[in-house]
Amino acid sequence: MDILSSSLLIALDRPKPSVFRMAFWRRSVCALALGIALLPAGKPTPAPAQQLFESFADSSERKTAQPDDHLLLDADTLVYDSKRDIVTVEGNVQIFFAGNSLEADRVVYDRGKSSIRAIGKVRIVEATGNVIRTEEVELSDDFRKGFAKSLQIDAVDETFFAATGGAFEKGKQTVLDRGVYSVCAVCRTQPGRIPTWRIKAEKIIINDETHRISYEKASFELLGVPIAYVPRFSHADPRIKQKSGLLGPKFVIDSDLGGGIGIPYYYAIDESSDITVAPTYLSKQGLLGDIEWRKRFANGAYSLRLSGINQNSPEEFAGESGDRNFRGGLRTTGDFAIARNWNFGWDILALTDRTFAEDYKRLTDRVDRFTSNVHLTGLGKTTYFDARAIYFNILDDDTPLTGNLQRQQAVVHPLIDYDGILEQPFVGGQVSYVTNLTSLSRLDQEVNVINGRSFLDGASGTQGRVSAELEWKRQIIAPGGHVITPSVALRGDAAAFNQTNAFLPGIAQADQLARGQVTGGLEWRYPVLITSGRTSHILEPIAQIFASPSETQIDRFLNEDSRTPLLDDTNIFQRNRFAGFDRVEGGTRANIGFTHQTQWTSWLTSDLLIGESFHIAGTNSFTEQGIASVFRESGLETDRSDVVTRVGLTFVDRYGLVARGRFDEDLGAINRGDFLSFYRGDIIDLGLGYTFIREQPLDALPESSQINGSFALRVHEYWTLFGDGRYDIDDDRFVNNRIGIGFDDEQLRVSVAYFQDFDNIGERDGTGVELRVNLRTLGGF
Repeated sequence: MDILSSSLLIALDRPKPSVFRMAFWRRSVCALALGIALLPAGKPTPAPAQQLFESFADSSERKTAQPDDHLLLDADTLVYDSKRDIVTVEGNVQIFFAGNSLEADRVVYDRGKSSIRAIGKVRIVEATGNVIRTEEVELSDDFRKGFAKSLQIDAVDETFFAATGGAFEKGKQTVLDRGVYSVCAVCRTQPGRIPTWRIKAEKIIINDETHRISYEKASFELLGVPIAYVPRFSHADPRIKQKSGLLGPKFVIDSDLGGGIGIPYYYAIDESSDITVAPTYLSKQGLLGDIEWRKRFANGAYSLRLSGINQNSPEEFAGESGDRNFRGGLRTTGDFAIARNWNFGWDILALTDRTFAEDYKRLTDRVDRFTSNVHLTGLGKTTYFDARAIYFNILDDDTPLTGNLQRQQAVVHPLIDYDGILEQPFVGGQVSYVTNLTSLSRLDQEVNVINGRSFLDGASGTQGRVSAELEWKRQIIAPGGHVITPSVALRGDAAAFNQTNAFLPGIAQADQLARGQVTGGLEWRYPVLITSGRTSHILEPIAQIFASPSETQIDRFLNEDSRTPLLDDTNIFQRNRFAGFDRVEGGTRANIGFTHQTQWTSWLTSDLLIGESFHIAGTNSFTEQGIASVFRESGLETDRSDVVTRVGLTFVDRYGLVARGRFDEDLGAINRGDFLSFYRGDIIDLGLGYTFIREQPLDALPESSQINGSFALRVHEYWTLFGDGRYDIDDDRFVNNRIGIGFDDEQLRVSVAYFQDFDNIGERDGTGVELRVNLRTLGGF
């Protein structure tokens, strides 16, 4: 009897049968090499052991086998019956072949039938990662076909099948008898646990060619209770990310539309394109069509979505733009990398009427305005380029006070920004540049009347402006850690406009103008680090001064992008507090303040900011409104500005708060306050916010104070109560509110919520019940 290891690589040539019987013990593969080396020299003749090992391999595909398609066998004992040509291995059997593995107590290989029968605690791991468990299975010797009794299949995407029996053919299909499908991962580790939902069927067919899973005589169970029966249905294989088939239904309940249901169908044309058709029948309005086409390329993708309906009852929208027979729209998006660092794209919406998208909840979630655009962007190492054409889609109906809102919107053609930083320093400092070109047109002018004065917030006709700014700054670290930063900025603007219809008195119908400004600045910072035990503080006082001529031609330049300057913690230390290019801050002003950041412990941090601005000389730009209405109570309208504060606190990512305030110069009254806090706990999540804005008589704005909050209370491992809302304290009314309950156990997600929305006078603008259901791998609505 020869003694060899049981861990052997098997070749792929079938030898002639020979009589051989031997027992195997676990030893190193080197034992085989040693045994072969001790054979007598002479003409090569297969030894009996070699013949046996070489035969236990892939016999059906021997002609096409690859060099690496060896079979590795490991077992305690092996017996070969030469009369019946059967090999039997027992005891901790392990077989590895072409990325597949098989474990069992006993394996019988019938060479004549080219079949392998595994018995006892059988576990098969496919090359894809799927795991099959059974007590007995019969396989072809290439692992491609098989039949098993009482089996379980654990797929890599955490979907699970069980059946009393099943047959499979690799690459074609698997047929399970009296099968069950579920997505309950914890059920594998908690025997006896009932899945939240599962599908039982007389027969389950997993088709690897069509990538669909079909069920015959199927019942759908919820918490173990059958709730639906269907003779036959199918769905896409969840292992396939792109597969044609029906998606989850969409339900509609609306006072204007009626009740309805939509059943979307997803069709995968190929690996790079697909179509989704989502017809929805509405009891009051009829059939709503919806189709979306998507196409992907190596360098980008685009989409086109069309939606429309021929309304049965247009009178449900009497007095609105929706009172018409046919309503619909389209939206198309695209984004392509056309060259290295360059992208081209678009997002365009077109509607038959303004309120279609909101009434039918199609094409966009926006309810007031949508920004259509075509854009080209480029990003370099130190440069940025953005060019876009913009069209503002108004999604609300006009009122007698507003006029034609759509005709008052600007069409931008184009808006171009080009910014950058010179790579080489100049006089030891950094040089940056900002350029902007804006060209737009408008059909009707937009006039705003405040306290009896008319302002031109949007001129009809065409207008254009080009702006460029060059800034040099150098940071100097002085002895003692003082940080000194001198700067010089050069700014130039040129503009032209031509109004085409009614225009306000005192404003030219057409004009061409230019302006320039030079600003010198000096900034001082002194960061100080203070440590005490585990606590560290960084205290940094800041002082700045900027000097420039007064802003010029305020009453001649049109103002489209600089009408709402507001002093806050984000711009207190900026050179120019106007957000756009149509206005520029002038005069001499100084900003002082400090920041204080503290790391109290590894789990508690805080930060503090206080700042104030002083107008020293020249004209204060924030007291001059110019042609357009500019916020006059911005916090910067006096020589001594409001005091800006910010306090923040973070506690181990579980609790945090930030409070922002803008106080008058004497700190006697608060002009604006914002408070936001959150708590994330094991049982409850909370959010609370508050906003206060003092009355602004110069801007004809009343005092406003609103509070908003949200909560999510986990009342059970899988159940959550949730709600949110906003309340107007001054008007003593809700702006909106919502409350609901949700269930989520990673198999099934269900939420139902009751919501209310109110208009500006407190009347209910929308009330309804929102239901969301999602079954993992099957979809939802």
